[in-house]
Amino acid sequence: MTRLQFARRLAESRGWVDSGASDEEVIASLADNGVTAVANDFRGGDEITRAEAATMFVRAGGGEAGSTEEGLQAAFDSGIFTQIGDGNATFQDRWFAGVEAQAQADIDWSTVRSYEDWEQVVKERFPAWSWALDHPELGPILAEAAENEFTVDTFDSQLRATDWFSSRSAAERAWDLDEADPANEAEIQRQIEAEAGDIRDIAGRLGAELSDDAISALARDALRRGLSQDEITGQIVASTSSFSAGSLTAAEDQISTLAGQYMVSIDEETRRSLAGKKVTGEMTDAGLLSYVKNVASSQFPHMAELIGQGISLKEYTAPHRNLVASMLGRTVNDIDLTKEFRDVLSIGDNADVRPMTLSETEKYVRSQDAYWQGQQGQGELNSMVNGLSRALGVRR
Repeated sequence: MTRLQFARRLAESRGWVDSGASDEEVIASLADNGVTAVANDFRGGDEITRAEAATMFVRAGGGEAGSTEEGLQAAFDSGIFTQIGDGNATFQDRWFAGVEAQAQADIDWSTVRSYEDWEQVVKERFPAWSWALDHPELGPILAEAAENEFTVDTFDSQLRATDWFSSRSAAERAWDLDEADPANEAEIQRQIEAEAGDIRDIAGRLGAELSDDAISALARDALRRGLSQDEITGQIVASTSSFSAGSLTAAEDQISTLAGQYMVSIDEETRRSLAGKKVTGEMTDAGLLSYVKNVASSQFPHMAELIGQGISLKEYTAPHRNLVASMLGRTVNDIDLTKEFRDVLSIGDNADVRPMTLSETEKYVRSQDAYWQGQQGQGELNSMVNGLSRALGVRR
């Protein structure tokens, strides 16, 4: 409702003018009754504000309201701005139907309700959250914020206690708020299109076939979650069943082979990320080798110098693994020095840590139950028992 429309309805309800009065007569009647001091111009088409409407009503009833601030405060003190939440009826309909129909002297201020639904109050005081008015968790909080005139800090504390807040990262929350604002629609679309172009380039280098809809969806998700290029590559890999010439699979196999040579563990996600970089040309063979060697040096710092000389741990420990396999009657590939026999790689304390020598490795294996339960250990036990029996003169 414009200022002039409100002024006319107020003047008519007070009996200051009849229904056929001109705009100038309406304005004059408000001036005669001391109302226009709070709204100087009723000739424009501007919507009347909450403060102006409250102040005009207070002054029209003979109340003290020298400014819109005083009028608004007087309205609050009188109970005008309590929450209704009873549908979409506008303030003006409720105001004049529920209050103006009564004689001014008989008005019960406690029955006078807000001139706006709580939804409108939210749009005025928390415009960035208008999109959440119908949200099952956020909607009730916004209603309470409007009804109880929450401060920003109070609203923030309530918001942080919600599952909506805790289940989203800061990047996701910021994106959801921006995306919900119609004023940001063009900029949001521009960002998605730019990100989609980058994703299309990555998918092309990977040989991955993605539809335009899939690329747009991934672009929005990447922007919303703040995904890195490595993470985007991983998403492309996860959503695509095949790649040209098996390039990605070959890169993953290469990484697994290198990891095995330097006896380090690389998780699947990291392996796929590295493979993506290898396929797209971001990482060379030399760079990949350097990465694996650095990981090995950090896991086995006492062997860093050896690794730096270009000797892989698998090459260095080949004699150790052959010895262990022979003593236990197992295959060499079955001997894992990073798990079951990790002690072979690290003996000593602090700065004196080093790999075992072959003789130390032999003693170590002989100390294991698995050795004495195996064929070689059992043979050695039988030999010792026979020797002892002969020494004692016992026939066997």
